[in-house]
Amino acid sequence: MLTFADLKARLVRIVRADDTPLNLVIEAPLSVAFSAAGNPVGRSIEQRNGKCRDWYVGLGCSVLVSASYLLRAIADAPPTREVRLFEGLVSFKPRGMTSDHGRDVLNLRRVVLGEVGAGWIFAPQELPMDPRHSVVSAFAVGGADYGVPPVIAASV
Repeated sequence: MLTFADLKARLVRIVRADDTPLNLVIEAPLSVAFSAAGNPVGRSIEQRNGKCRDWYVGLGCSVLVSASYLLRAIADAPPTREVRLFEGLVSFKPRGMTSDHGRDVLNLRRVVLGEVGAGWIFAPQELPMDPRHSVVSAFAVGGADYGVPPVIAASV
């Protein structure tokens, strides 16, 4: 089993091991949205079929914090290669479906490879639910603005 500390150390080695670009998908909210009044709001990708998985509540918020520590370790390394960041979304699984992180990774990969019906890729400008909402890097508040990455969402 790979622990968070193991992952962080391994990823730091990977971003320093080469000079070719690295596409990095992290299954965690990497951008956040706020209303015109400055209140947290969901992003367009977080609502489907009457269900909601907003970034600022529950597990989304927890993995966002973990991702911030992971990205900080990468930034502090510093990388010897370009790191292209993508957000992965595998929420909205059918009721009763057990979690399988390996399957989640394979489903996100199917989207990237362009398999019909596997899911969607959302550009940053598609993330606001309302044109008055602002979407920014989840890490800008801590002084590490990595920009708003595209989101890869699996249909499962």
